Amino acid sequence: MSAGVLVTVGSSRQARPLAVAAASLDLDPMHIDDRAGSTCVSPEDLVASIVAAVRRGGRAALSAVHVVSVARASTPGAVLAVARACEHLAAALPDTALTVFAPSTEAARIFEDKWLTYEHLVGAGVQVVPSRLVTGTELAGWRGGPPVVVKVRDHTGGVGVAAGCSADDFGSVLTVPSSANGVLVAEFIDGLEFSVKVLVLGDLVLPVALVLKEPTRLPLVHGDWKVKMSAPLHVESRPYQLAAAVARSTGVAGYLSVEGILRCSDGAWLVSEVAARRTGSHAIADAVSTSGATEAAILSLLLGRSRPAGQAGSRIGFTLVGRDAARKGPVLDVDHLGEDVDDLSALAGSTLSGVRTRTHYACDRSALPKVCAQLAGDGEGHAASALRELLAGHESVTAEAPCLLGSGTGGS
Repeated sequence: MSAGVLVTVGSSRQARPLAVAAASLDLDPMHIDDRAGSTCVSPEDLVASIVAAVRRGGRAALSAVHVVSVARASTPGAVLAVARACEHLAAALPDTALTVFAPSTEAARIFEDKWLTYEHLVGAGVQVVPSRLVTGTELAGWRGGPPVVVKVRDHTGGVGVAAGCSADDFGSVLTVPSSANGVLVAEFIDGLEFSVKVLVLGDLVLPVALVLKEPTRLPLVHGDWKVKMSAPLHVESRPYQLAAAVARSTGVAGYLSVEGILRCSDGAWLVSEVAARRTGSHAIADAVSTSGATEAAILSLLLGRSRPAGQAGSRIGFTLVGRDAARKGPVLDVDHLGEDVDDLSALAGSTLSGVRTRTHYACDRSALPKVCAQLAGDGEGHAASALRELLAGHESVTAEAPCLLGSGTGGS
């Protein structure tokens, strides 16, 4: 007899690693898709589907139900729909021990709107990238001035984002229908893009990884070759403290990614967005790449079956991103964690074409010089120099950091 079920709601691709990990923990994996065609399923239909799936599992399934949101950020309204469904599950399954890892409805409503996110962060005292809201008409008449980054309020994945100094640079944003609801205009910051990944379990905020990306540049081009690197996140570091402050100010349970720019001029960490989507699988992938732990060990921690074990981590995860499905990531003498291929034209509101391939690797920090040499020898000099630059950035804030499973990971 199983110990219960793990129900994932959203993207089937994001749910697969969770299903494998669940089976190893004697949990029956069940998946509910959150999309019908190109639109998200209603919260009421999601609740009905989850309840029906759980009841089909019989008494064992009803004994313990863990629900994890892996809602598609690319489907407008999907994250909010799953959040609303999760808030109604307790009433629909009154005799079940229920655990939900998803943002609250209010958090989902805020984080699906970049301007609401900005206002919330300012109100919470979080240092942010200076921004303001303008109309599409104002943006169309923008002429000259310092460089800015413009974003529509409700899209992700690089859709509806442009940078420059005048309206001629912002055409891709003005063609997105939702730009009629206003456009966020942010100061262009010279620095490194970052993402701080944490798991929020009640009052406990567990560090997962610090991800640094290539320097911000003009012109801003999405989908061309880029590099990003993830490393263990130190609980005493400024980025962890920043993410913990954001977590405390919101109703989030599970995965949280706080994103922004590390400013070159003074080393300030400025937040631009918060992603409370895809609660489980991305957190597990980041934790595996930076700690060397198994997916099952990370899921066990997420479900409260185990506690941090006091193990220090020096693993580095890195991703090479390219806009060409035929051009796979290079074969490197490190752990190959897999590839993701996205159809850019399928993203909601996208004006891009082609595909984006992301190839994921992991290795010990000491192996990075050899990786860089191999990349340079294979004609990937840009990737090699970018990795060196990102490693230097990580070492400036994460010297011998404890990983997700390390001691001292409990911040509240």
